[in-house]
Amino acid sequence: MGTKKKELLKYFRTLGGVAQYSAVIRAGFHNDTLQALVAAGHVQKLDRAIYKLTELDDLENPDLVIAAIRAPKGVVCLVS
Repeated sequence: MGTKKKELLKYFRTLGGVAQYSAVIRAGFHNDTLQALVAAGHVQKLDRAIYKLTELDDLENPDLVIAAIRAPKGVVCLVS
């Protein structure tokens, strides 16, 4: 595995294993590096522009994680 791929995996770990595409690009990584990790099975695409490390356990509430990433200052109201 190349140096850039290892660095990107380390970057994901610093973010708790989940990252937005825009954050990955802002951090200086190239789209090809991210797509290579997806193709190799190291990173999984959760939703449009949201990725997670496959080494992590499955998320219990992936929809809530996606909502929290998309609207970090948002408020989620759960009605049962």
